[in-house]
Amino acid sequence: MSQRSTRWASPAIQGALCLALALAVFRESRQAVLPEPAFVVAERLELEHAAARLRAGEPLSLNGATPAELELLPGIGPRLAARIVAGRPYARVDELLAIRGVGVRILQQIRPLLTLDEAE
Repeated sequence: MSQRSTRWASPAIQGALCLALALAVFRESRQAVLPEPAFVVAERLELEHAAARLRAGEPLSLNGATPAELELLPGIGPRLAARIVAGRPYARVDELLAIRGVGVRILQQIRPLLTLDEAE
């Protein structure tokens, strides 16, 4: 009775798989990791700072906030933030009702979180 090999693949296939794995690891290790540009880091830090101010109870400037900062408000997404910015300047927070997508419910949620001051 002959004993059969318990190998799952021939030596040639095993060698090819090992080579493919080694090449994949080598290719992965050669990919450059570039640092973020300074303006991206600055924007992210400003956004984190605005979020912290909102959590602390400080209102956001309706006439001075960036679209990304406006998106921190409940019910405000990217499109609505762009419409709000396009409608500036505002003399009263209630003028937001003229913006398509801002209804009474959203205005009631965000009114305490907004101010008209541009200086922050």
